[in-house]
Amino acid sequence: MTIAESVRACAMPHAKVLAHRALRDGERRMDAATMRDVEKTCEGVIAWACEDGRAATIASVLEEIESRLWDLEGTLAAGWRGTAFEEVRRSDASERERAEDVFHSVRETQYRSAHAGALIEEWTGKLLSKLEPEENFRSVIKPMLLLWAYEILIDRQVVNDEAVERMVNGTLAKWQETWREHATQQKRETGRAPTHDAFVQFMKTFLAQRLPAFANSINESSFKFTRQHDTSMEAEFKADDDADTTHTSDTEDTSRPIAGKYREVHRTIEKAVQAVRAAKNARDVQALLGTTWVREMLVDAPKFVLPPVRPAIGADNGAQMVKDWQREEGFVLRTSKHARSPPSTPSATASITEGLENLQVDPLEEVFVSTGPFRVHFMQACADVERALMACKTCEKHNPRPDEVREACVKGTARILLVSSRTLRSGDCLDFVHNLFGSPPGYTVNLVDPAKARKLIREHSTLGSPIVIEINPVAVTVRCVDIFTVTKHYFAQEAKSIRHTSVVIANDGETFEPWACVALETTQTLRVVDDGSLKLIKQRIAVDKMISQYVLNKWHASMDSCASPERSTASEVRVSSRAFAP
Repeated sequence: MTIAESVRACAMPHAKVLAHRALRDGERRMDAATMRDVEKTCEGVIAWACEDGRAATIASVLEEIESRLWDLEGTLAAGWRGTAFEEVRRSDASERERAEDVFHSVRETQYRSAHAGALIEEWTGKLLSKLEPEENFRSVIKPMLLLWAYEILIDRQVVNDEAVERMVNGTLAKWQETWREHATQQKRETGRAPTHDAFVQFMKTFLAQRLPAFANSINESSFKFTRQHDTSMEAEFKADDDADTTHTSDTEDTSRPIAGKYREVHRTIEKAVQAVRAAKNARDVQALLGTTWVREMLVDAPKFVLPPVRPAIGADNGAQMVKDWQREEGFVLRTSKHARSPPSTPSATASITEGLENLQVDPLEEVFVSTGPFRVHFMQACADVERALMACKTCEKHNPRPDEVREACVKGTARILLVSSRTLRSGDCLDFVHNLFGSPPGYTVNLVDPAKARKLIREHSTLGSPIVIEINPVAVTVRCVDIFTVTKHYFAQEAKSIRHTSVVIANDGETFEPWACVALETTQTLRVVDDGSLKLIKQRIAVDKMISQYVLNKWHASMDSCASPERSTASEVRVSSRAFAP
């Protein structure tokens, strides 16, 4: 298959499914404009791969597709495309509501029949003679079948993606088995395997019989998320609390072991948050954060998205940014004269060796830039970033004149230091931690002082520094590691039942407990947009995968033990319930 055939047959349907999911996560549904955007994105990849002089490899095409889909997904997540759901359809609708549903309406029968005929012609027209029938099933039929399932579910606001994929995979497996039986019968009767034309003719007849049944099954399925009681998830991590963990509700099957049920739990981010919030004390929270499946969920979440739009603080933005940087020790500045692709997924790197002969020698220059404690350090750091932008020619896109390039570099430096300053990026990290553990006044989240966290990050993080700014001709990437401590508060009605030794009693009778410690890695990507300015286009916040939870727990415990007894810890971290009263 050529690159164009591969992208149009295999990648484009999957890209449209991605658009369906991204829009639905933002409480919107697919429209024609979004469909055109997806098609333009895929056609752009084809044009890029077919440029004169470019020796595109499989890995490079996959990386280009991934990079462009990241940008598209960020745009869709920002709510700039799609249309709002008019009404959430209920899965338990009555028969009368079913009869009024468009899919089951009698007057729509002829339309659906004509649409199915056009769909069959479209699918069979895309079957390639270069591929074997089994390969056509996997590479051509399956992506289109999955896409059609989402087109049928376009009005559903809540859909379990994995349940849809399981249904599509099961349907495709049955279809493949039917074809194998047909091909075996034909070979037994004629002495030779069916030709490609025979396969196409078989699929036309077969799809005419099976597509309506598949569409009806998809439409009538609820695809709701299945929930399981918290006790089954906590059981693996609360061995010393048998009385609570082995208890099951009346609806659970007590004849099967708890561990078996745990393995069947659908491991989503929601489940990880649900398990963390269900913990009864700090010991259980720290154990859960160190388990493999919870950690994998938090390390992989969330995907690259546009940062939320926050209200401007006014003229204090610049002054606060300078104060932030003067409190920092500095940052590592890395520059490259060649464009560097964004991090690839394992699927994109599986065949990376095919393009090794095309790799260029790209020395990466690295220098530590000090930003404090005096204002002159910060001004020198601004000059260093500006020179790096000029040397890498990052701001030359859409800025034809030298004076425009210089102005763009100056403004770009300010934008880089602003978005990577501790005050701006920590707001989004604070939301991440609160979404994981709980909101005030029940929980208080504190950012650990850079001076205290610096040694831990240097020894255990791959960055080697709390802040790393990477500049190349295509983009600027800012990677930061921040450590947060979480404190749980017990108010008057809860304090009576608390018996933990780690609970601290404040002067006014309120109690609080050091709950957990998490390390977050923030990755921000800036690029030159159409007006020539350098803007933040992507941001990703997730748990740092290199700093183990065991190290964090031990470090957090040592920090608490080193605190002076005379120091009024409660006045620094405690949040009174009265402060949040209406």
